[in-house]
Amino acid sequence: MKLAYITNDSKRKTTYKKKTKGPVKKKKLPQSKQNNKMFNQESFLEQSIAKATQQLRKLRKENHQKELKKVMFQSLSGKGIF
Repeated sequence: MKLAYITNDSKRKTTYKKKTKGPVKKKKLPQSKQNNKMFNQESFLEQSIAKATQQLRKLRKENHQKELKKVMFQSLSGKGIF
C-alpha cells in the first residue's frame, strides 16, 4: 500500500471521517452481538481442537497397528525378542 498526501481537501476530509467512524461503529455493537462473536470464535476453536484430537487418535492407532505387524513378522522370522 502506497501512502501519499491527499491534495483534494474534500476528499481528504471524507477519507478521514470514514477512517475514524469505522472503529466507533465496531465498538458500538450491542452486547449480544459481541457475545455471539466471542461464542463463534470459541466454538470454532473447540471444533478445531476436536478435529486435531481425532487425527492424532487415528495416527496413533495406525502406528500401533504397524508396530504390532513389525513385531509379529520379526517373531515369526526368528529375529524378534519375545
